[in-house]
Amino acid sequence: MDFTIRRISIFSAAKVLALLHAILFFIVGIIYSGVTVIISVISEGEGMSVFGSATTCLTYIIVPPIAGVIYGAVIGLLLGFLYNLIADYTGGLEVGLVEKPPKAPAAPGLQEKGRQM
Repeated sequence: MDFTIRRISIFSAAKVLALLHAILFFIVGIIYSGVTVIISVISEGEGMSVFGSATTCLTYIIVPPIAGVIYGAVIGLLLGFLYNLIADYTGGLEVGLVEKPPKAPAAPGLQEKGRQM
């Protein structure tokens, strides 16, 4: 079955992209924190105290996801709006969907035995 996506909710796109960017930026923050710890261990405290290193690591873990939410929401709003404008002229995205076959019901004897355990 082929369907065409003619319009998307810009707020839905903003929510999804905000969450995706928050997750991505959190992963990048963890990587930056790891690099900061490795550099502070290698440099043996030259120019960076333990407190400074811990503060920097926390900053790398907290600030990027917040920035990712803001960035993702703005990009989602913008891209959703632009898609809705362009889809009127191009006809939208064509998506092929396949219907799942219905699941077979479990055997009655198995359900009763599972409940007794």
